[in-house]
Amino acid sequence: MSSDLSTFAKVRALHDSTTNAGEKTSAAARMTVLARKAGMTIEEAMSKLDAAEPTPRTGAQAAADAFNEFFNSPEMRAQRAEREQERAKRRTAALAEYDSEDAVFADTERESGLRAACSPLLIWDTRPEWKGSYTLGNWSDHGGPDTLPAAVREAVTNGWPMPETVAAAWVEYTAAEAIEDARYAFDENYTPHRWVEARAYVLEDMLDTHPADSLNDLRARMSWFEYLSRKEVQWTHKNDLLRFATLRADIERMGVRLLEQDGAGVQSGHSDRLTRTERHAAIRQLLSEGLSDRGIARRLGISPTTVGAVRRQG
Repeated sequence: MSSDLSTFAKVRALHDSTTNAGEKTSAAARMTVLARKAGMTIEEAMSKLDAAEPTPRTGAQAAADAFNEFFNSPEMRAQRAEREQERAKRRTAALAEYDSEDAVFADTERESGLRAACSPLLIWDTRPEWKGSYTLGNWSDHGGPDTLPAAVREAVTNGWPMPETVAAAWVEYTAAEAIEDARYAFDENYTPHRWVEARAYVLEDMLDTHPADSLNDLRARMSWFEYLSRKEVQWTHKNDLLRFATLRADIERMGVRLLEQDGAGVQSGHSDRLTRTERHAAIRQLLSEGLSDRGIARRLGISPTTVGAVRRQG
């Protein structure tokens, strides 16, 4: 029982010191299990520890012991073993596809093109201890898509042909993810080159905003949304409004197109009436979202003059 309470104290120290939500939740769950083993509720265990004479240890020692206890717990060891088994399976599959580990890490034709296009923007770190390190166009090592320099964006856009549709962008994006996943299987610390990351950000912009022109494009966009929702590091929501506005515009534009196709074989008066109603509803929706006349016209495949007429109608 005393051993369980000693471990409980270490995990409690971790729980109280960490600001990471995941670590705090895991520590709380571990505390509940340890208290139960000691025949107590978690409140009773905490009360008993508070009443006991404190162990003469520094805060740093207590925190270090708590972290060691937590990360070497049976649960954490089991999770690490499970991850390693999964990586071993991916290594086997990668070797079957690429024949060798060297081939897995060799530049693809696409990566070679991006590397060459970005070569003039590379700034190498000349310090001996940082051999092989570089920055790309003064882009911060921790910079994301919001800080991507225009010169880098232009280089990775021109370094390999840009996809023309949402579906093609999704094909390129998933192919790049597959090769990176294979590399992670061999090297847990693998990090893609900055020109590869920059190209991924450009593709993500396209998956977020490029108008869908076919059902395949819509399917690709929905696959992109599903991918984002399943990522271990969950997506941020700052772009959600943009993504859903794009999707709504896709649906409205295709709805108008389908109505026009459906009405082609019926009396023109009935067809025109339905098409105009649906078209005007789509225009008003997009106007309420702040889009420009030209932007709405491009998304719906209609004339800016038509959009302006609906805007003036209020």
